Amino acid sequence: VMDALRAAGIRAKVPQASLYVWGSVSGQGTSMDFSLRLLEQTGVWLTPGSGFGEQGEGYFRLSLAAPDERLEEAGRRLAAFKA
Repeated sequence: VMDALRAAGIRAKVPQASLYVWGSVSGQGTSMDFSLRLLEQTGVWLTPGSGFGEQGEGYFRLSLAAPDERLEEAGRRLAAFKA
């Protein structure tokens, strides 16, 4: 997933001990705008950070709590997205 995000030009920190990846939508509009555009182009949904309060705006959250096959498919789709 991290390689796919990097390939798409999306900045995100590698989680240390979490089921989630948090990434920046800097320069991509609001977190909702970014998430909707990504969904329309790839069919992959990343949770907008704005759903976690004011401090979450400008970020997205991606859950890693899915079967490996689904994460691999999401990774392929994300890698094709150009932020």
